[in-house]
Amino acid sequence: MPQARVLAPFHCLLVLTVATALVGCSPQFNWRDVQLDASALRALFPCKPDRATRPIPLANGTLAITMLGCEAGDAMFTLAAASVGDPDRALILQTQWRAATLAQVRASNVATRPASVAAVGKGFAGEPISVTALGLREGNQAIEFHGVWFSTGTHIYQAAIYAKRAPPEVVSTFFDGLKLQ
Repeated sequence: MPQARVLAPFHCLLVLTVATALVGCSPQFNWRDVQLDASALRALFPCKPDRATRPIPLANGTLAITMLGCEAGDAMFTLAAASVGDPDRALILQTQWRAATLAQVRASNVATRPASVAAVGKGFAGEPISVTALGLREGNQAIEFHGVWFSTGTHIYQAAIYAKRAPPEVVSTFFDGLKLQ
């Protein structure tokens, strides 16, 4: 009889541990390596992204972008690229794209710093830029915005997270997973 009393709490603890492990096995973020069309950019996405091509309005016209995007854990993850044709315009268009994105989310408390993007054998036109800000989604829902912009030759890129609250480990996994080959 005394052994049964000792084993009962042990079994409860074992069941609780197994249940916790099973919850961990069905992750909210199911990271996968994805390539953005024919570009040399690869990224880690926490969900299976949809693909789309759409124009975005900029100060001097529109820019056609190819985009991957998906939602996981109350956050939207996007990766976009555009071919600009003229390498001399890449940095100008990258700056306009960043301004348009921040205006779209009605950004406040904007912080900008250099970004780190893994590039194998590629050079950047200018320094990659990382931006964090507070913003608003449709319906005036408050969000955190995390974005990175960079360009190489005639291509410009944007990776972004729009979230109610983005855990630092999710932000770092997504942006550290950007690889330009």
